[in-house]
Amino acid sequence: MKKVVLSTVVAMALATSSFAWGLPSVPSLGTDSSKSTGTALTAADIDVILVSVKNATALLDGSVSKLSSALLDKDAKAKIDAEMEKAQKITDTKERDAKIAEARTSQIAELKKATESVEGKEKISKLNKTQLKSFASATFNFSLAGLMDLDAVSLASAALQKALANPMAVMSFSSKVDDLKSVVATLPVQAGHIGTIGSKIVDLAKSNKIQIKLPTSNKQKPEAVEG
Repeated sequence: MKKVVLSTVVAMALATSSFAWGLPSVPSLGTDSSKSTGTALTAADIDVILVSVKNATALLDGSVSKLSSALLDKDAKAKIDAEMEKAQKITDTKERDAKIAEARTSQIAELKKATESVEGKEKISKLNKTQLKSFASATFNFSLAGLMDLDAVSLASAALQKALANPMAVMSFSSKVDDLKSVVATLPVQAGHIGTIGSKIVDLAKSNKIQIKLPTSNKQKPEAVEG
């Protein structure tokens, strides 16, 4: 009886989170009932998704740093770097992760401003060959991180539906399910910003007669960034 009650609680928690307000509309996002069929969700299944998210985030942070160096003035770059460095020194894990996410959002916002500014266009025009290569590779990786985010959201959505279909099976690792809910709730917005800014960077590059190659699949390998 106790297990039945617990499974009901888990099911209710899932139903009142990501499914209550509907999943974001993003490409390849699995929301049909067929995704909940098959074998029960395991902790290992979730770990695979979370590792993918971690890899995408590392790629995003690295590319944002390089693009910021190319597009932002020294004061703006120093400010966002200091914000990120301060966040990374926080000892409490949850607080640190939250502050790092805030710092990342600020960095992306500053990057967006730069792509729309006259100063950003002027900075691009002054890059040397080595800097241009680094800029192009960072742009590729930035966009690749967005595709990886979308793929992770699709996988997390399908996994959540499995959890909802069989809540008894996830009771022992419900905290990992919470991590999946966070993926579905936050990454689509981030991926959307990446797509928008990526397009602006490409337009900015074209205005300076710079050719930029973008990834077409989340399975592609990141490019090496010099410097």
